[in-house]
Amino acid sequence: MATQSGDRYKTGNGYVTEHSRRMFIEDNPSVEAPTSLVAGKNGEPLFFWQLHSILGSQRIEAIIRRFYTLVWEGEDWFKEAFVLTNDLEGHIWTQSAFWIDAMGGGRAYHGGHFRLSFHHSRIEEAMTRKGAIRWLELMRQAVEECDLTDDPRVKPCISSFLELHMNKYGEQFEYSTEGLDYQIKSKPPEVQEDRHPPTVEGSSFCGW
Repeated sequence: MATQSGDRYKTGNGYVTEHSRRMFIEDNPSVEAPTSLVAGKNGEPLFFWQLHSILGSQRIEAIIRRFYTLVWEGEDWFKEAFVLTNDLEGHIWTQSAFWIDAMGGGRAYHGGHFRLSFHHSRIEEAMTRKGAIRWLELMRQAVEECDLTDDPRVKPCISSFLELHMNKYGEQFEYSTEGLDYQIKSKPPEVQEDRHPPTVEGSSFCGW
């Protein structure tokens, strides 16, 4: 598996890749959006349909698996809509396929955006502003806990992907997306064991 930002995974247009790219262009008409699915060098702009070339399918699936694990472990009011429509592995498989496809990993999400709309209509109880806030909380946590390689462009790129699609869902299900938090933060630093000897009145025990 590739692990460094210079490595690249196999890419391909899928069932939703170009449609998602055109959604981005519609919302960002002044941005020059490349057709290439392969990420440019560090320092160059990264677009979400190029993410698979950096992350690969396994990392993307790991994000989705962590997200739905958090859903299943969380509050009943949010979890219920998902539990009633599919089991845990089914949700992981479906959303992983959508992300892989949209992010340039090839034909993974059969049915395209029509299937996506149908899927969301089955969990309409969660497609509210309250549900969007909770969804983003869990997704941000999942992304923050997963391996995203050492490429600093990945987190803001995933944030833009989430924002674009959440705004579309807000329009579809008529809830406000104003002020939603899409920012993915860095992992908190691990607490390191204090290897310095304790001091008494400013003097180190080692110095005695």
